[in-house]
Amino acid sequence: MQSLNVHTLCQFVRDLRSFELEAFQLTGVTPGLVTEADERVLQPILALCDGATEFFYLPATAARRARTAEAVSQRVPYAELQRQLTALRESLEDELANRLVLFMPSNRAVHYYAGERLLGDDVLAKFPTLASDIGEAAQCLACGRFTATVFHLMRVMEAGVQAFGAKLGVKFSKPKVWQVILNEANAAIKALPTNDAMRPKFSALSSSLWTVKTAWRNPVMHPKTTYTEDEAEKVVHATKAYMSELVVLL
Repeated sequence: MQSLNVHTLCQFVRDLRSFELEAFQLTGVTPGLVTEADERVLQPILALCDGATEFFYLPATAARRARTAEAVSQRVPYAELQRQLTALRESLEDELANRLVLFMPSNRAVHYYAGERLLGDDVLAKFPTLASDIGEAAQCLACGRFTATVFHLMRVMEAGVQAFGAKLGVKFSKPKVWQVILNEANAAIKALPTNDAMRPKFSALSSSLWTVKTAWRNPVMHPKTTYTEDEAEKVVHATKAYMSELVVLL
């Protein structure tokens, strides 16, 4: 998914319309030609058009923008410049009329820009192969696809649980009921010597795993049918807490 600064598009339309009106007024005063000073002003305005034409794929507008730039460089009369600018604006309006634009609230945009770093830099560094699922979880959360968010986090947790089991010497077959995973993990922890320095760390991680189970609200290690935004956020926080503790342990 790509993003476009709306301010850039608004600035282009505003400046284009302003110069279009100025060219029209000059046409009524003098039959003069476009000057070098006019070109210096118009070049950055036309440059703003490029981002919109590339983002929305506006081939007609891109072609019209090229014709307008050529007319400016050829020092055409203001009447011709005004015609070119009007045609450019109308082409932009016509093509944008067939484009769908989705708005992303700022609180969700935070997740979008977090991307692969949604669960933290330490988690990404330790589990680089999970970058795709973490990034997809972030983008799905930002786009309001909350069930898909949980689906990708489920894949992250499967890797995290296997890493935890490997550290404990327990093999977790997939899929497995959450409570069975916790029972096997706790049994392995209790089997450790009481003076083992890793025992409290393993216990803390097991508690975090319980928190993830609670956030999932499902007895098996697969998400339920649908998730709300609040539920997805809870799964994100619980997964991040678990994976962060796991990184320290590993």
